[in-house]
Amino acid sequence: MPEYRLKTEGIDCPHCAGKLAEKAAEIEGVLSASADFEKEILTYSCAEDKHEEIEGKITEMIRAEEPEVKVYDPDEEHHHEHEHHEHEHHEHHHHGHEEAASYIFEVKGIDCPNCAKKLEAKIAAVEDIRNVVLDYDKSTLTYECAHHDGKRNAETVMKIIAEEEPEAEVTSKGHVHLHNDECSDESCSCHEHHHHEHEHHEHHHDHEEVHAEGTEKYRFSVTGIDCANCAAGLEREIAGLDGVYNCHIDFMNSSLVYECLPENAGIIEQKMRRIITDDEPEAVIEKITGLKTYRLKIAGIDCADCAERLARRAMKIDGVEDASSDFMNEILSYSCLPVRKRDLEEKIIRMIADEEPEVKVTAVTESRQKKPAEEEEKDTVLPRLAAGAVLFVIGLLLHGLPQTVVCLAAYLVLGYDVLQKAVRNIGRGQVFDEHFLMAVATAAAIYLKDYREAAGVMLFYQIGEYFQARAVRSSRKSISALMDIRPDYAYVKRDGEYLKVDPDEVGIGEIVRVRPGERIPLDGRVISGASSLNTASLTGESKARDVDVNDEVISGCVNETGVLEIEVQKEYGESTVSRILDLVENNESNKAKTERFITKFARYYTPAVVFAAIAVAAVTALLTNDVRDGIERACTFLVISCPCALVISIPLSFFAGIGGLSSRGILVKGAGAVEVLAETDTVVMDKTGTLTSGEFAVAEVRSSSDPEQTLKDAAYAEYFSNHPVAAGIRRACGETVHEEQIADVQEIAGRGVSVNVMGRHILAGNYKLMAENNIECRQETSSGTLVYVASDGIYEGCIVLQDQFKPDAAKAVRQLHEAGRKVVIVSGDSAEITAEAAEALGADQAFGGCLPAEKVETVRKLKETGRVLFVGDGVNDAPVLAAADAGAAMGALGSDAAIEAADVVIMDDQPAKAALLISACQRIMKVARQNIVFAIGIKALTLVLGAFGIANMWMAIFADTGVAMLCVLNSLRLLHIGGKD
Repeated sequence: MPEYRLKTEGIDCPHCAGKLAEKAAEIEGVLSASADFEKEILTYSCAEDKHEEIEGKITEMIRAEEPEVKVYDPDEEHHHEHEHHEHEHHEHHHHGHEEAASYIFEVKGIDCPNCAKKLEAKIAAVEDIRNVVLDYDKSTLTYECAHHDGKRNAETVMKIIAEEEPEAEVTSKGHVHLHNDECSDESCSCHEHHHHEHEHHEHHHDHEEVHAEGTEKYRFSVTGIDCANCAAGLEREIAGLDGVYNCHIDFMNSSLVYECLPENAGIIEQKMRRIITDDEPEAVIEKITGLKTYRLKIAGIDCADCAERLARRAMKIDGVEDASSDFMNEILSYSCLPVRKRDLEEKIIRMIADEEPEVKVTAVTESRQKKPAEEEEKDTVLPRLAAGAVLFVIGLLLHGLPQTVVCLAAYLVLGYDVLQKAVRNIGRGQVFDEHFLMAVATAAAIYLKDYREAAGVMLFYQIGEYFQARAVRSSRKSISALMDIRPDYAYVKRDGEYLKVDPDEVGIGEIVRVRPGERIPLDGRVISGASSLNTASLTGESKARDVDVNDEVISGCVNETGVLEIEVQKEYGESTVSRILDLVENNESNKAKTERFITKFARYYTPAVVFAAIAVAAVTALLTNDVRDGIERACTFLVISCPCALVISIPLSFFAGIGGLSSRGILVKGAGAVEVLAETDTVVMDKTGTLTSGEFAVAEVRSSSDPEQTLKDAAYAEYFSNHPVAAGIRRACGETVHEEQIADVQEIAGRGVSVNVMGRHILAGNYKLMAENNIECRQETSSGTLVYVASDGIYEGCIVLQDQFKPDAAKAVRQLHEAGRKVVIVSGDSAEITAEAAEALGADQAFGGCLPAEKVETVRKLKETGRVLFVGDGVNDAPVLAAADAGAAMGALGSDAAIEAADVVIMDDQPAKAALLISACQRIMKVARQNIVFAIGIKALTLVLGAFGIANMWMAIFADTGVAMLCVLNSLRLLHIGGKD
């Protein structure tokens, strides 16, 4: 049977080519069909007399399936190209069908938004490329260009990224063709339509950033999509649906993820399914539910870079939806379906064993069983150090062959693990690290027969590593006390008896019993018993809190006296203790610019000094004709260059500082927040609940002939009210209220209350209540809350109550002023009340009568003059907490929404902690900068001296190990950062 060929020019991918071959084989009369993607040839066989008819059908099918593909007989290619050129010229002239495409890339590993903007500008400067958008948050790059220039432009873009961001990982996500009105000719009227569409996309993005609160993530498995190009096209269509945010289709993992509001989830899912089935009828869509996050303990991880690399490798494992690392807490977290947990855990553990064989991996179980405080990682390094040091000292006392043998023995005892790591890392392409530097430097010393120096370098290097590891361990311990708030168990009442279960297994509405000495496992309300709670583990202050029936209690507190029965109001995952632990365990995800700078600096610095060492060796040998001298200087260079002091001490500065603050009940969400807080110029504070306690006290009784009787009648009237004003009146009265004397209680909405007390009709409320009941009285003017009281139609007087300032409110403002910060008070209370509060506390400005949106606007205006920290507590403060450069929420009494939106949580509700927070963050940044300047300065000086042969190997050891130890010790001072008031 004869075979025939068709040229399929412009086919996008092997999947699409294969699909066309399958479709061709289904045509009646075609006996077989195959596709060669590389040569763009579709080959088919059929009867000779049917050839022309079959060719027409196949050509028609290809044009229907892939409109952008050009189909012709390859034997007539030259003639076709001539005609095609004329046809293209004609199409361009009429702006009818010039093909343009939108190209999509995933770009991971860019350090910051500023770098992304610079890279975007570089790409936008490329001729023929337009509408470039590099989204730092989503790690996506999109641009448009003519389709026939696609390959050339993609190569150019990849080259620019490689030059500007060598560590970035770039993955093509295909391209989408733009037809008809999406012409590339800017003079064409259709360009206006395209520009409008781009603007709409940008608007949609802005809308997403502002209005994505309350959205939830939805995941689907989508199998049967043929190629990345098709997946990218579907992604664009789904992302364009109203209400869809952060849409992403991962072609390789056959997954679709997007966010939307829960109330819109049903209709959006229907539209999504219709889009996919219309474009890809063979696709199978299955909803993925129940993703959970699991954690692995990676004990012995060397550095933050190594931990991040493990997270990146874990992300590439099929089935892992997300992965992140926490170097300081030695945790690797990953998300997956529970049914795949065991399989993926094994794969991740195998991957870690390949990458970091010395790391011990254990699962962090959900049972929350704590290890004894004394249990600690066994020190295997110390005996080895001692043995190596003894051998080294003996070697110094010997001569000749015995000295050589003993020094080499010391070298191997001390450095075998360094040599192993260096060889293994070279095999994986990770050449430029401290293990490589030490291995090369000491190997060169041995080559020069300086056996004492080789052993000495390895000894002091290992001593430095040991003390660095001890320092990191100490900083980890600083936060372990806070981690002890994790409850081990809960006694839950089921079928009339109390069972000991994991707190995760307790549901809302169930009753738990907490005995003296036990930790409250979940947030809830006391339904039986009274006790005193120790909140020190949450607030950092050893203050007891008395609780009784109907009082709300939070998880993490220790019950000290009586037995409590508590009705659970929140599941463990939403409880106070869970949120705090999540804050602590994930604070490394928010890195400071300083940390990112050091990480990037180390990547370039280490290889640079290696090449510089080679240059020093070569130049010295040429100038002095002494190869040995050149190699010695190069060895010195390599030892000096080890970046340990920087790589360890900078993250340690932030971690130790954050740990020190946590011991005082101030939880900071990562080093990025520290950097912003240190630069704060203005502190904006909410009034009610932040500077005031929310408890009202009677300031005076006006226009009353008998103030005591007025207070007594008001106390009877307000007896059944839970309002803070009513509580303040009852406290001021001081007399026992006899409930049986009260009758006919009637609340009058927006006015007050009416009651009968022993036959007397008492009214208590606002001025409108008096006016509507024809009671003659003078309308009082006061900045406080006014309660008018009347008995049997006769006015008795007006009670003035004021919200009480917290004991440390004035101290907070004073300390902020002493630190050179401007203090502004904003409140929903009247402008008059807010102004009086500002005057009483000594604040610089006051803005009263503010709705949440007006608070946001006020903060935005203040941000024009510098960095702004907002301190608030209520649910209506969540928007302004997010709008400020940094937000601090009062955690003990603050709302969940405020805590979620804030960068800092002040657990004991003391506003004075704001001053401590800012000064502590300044100190953290100061120590980090000290370490950078000291480490780089000493190394630079010693490198210069080493290059000229002035610095010997012992000076090099100080520049490496000595500087590292000094920087680490400097960082560890921050563990006590919260000890200063």
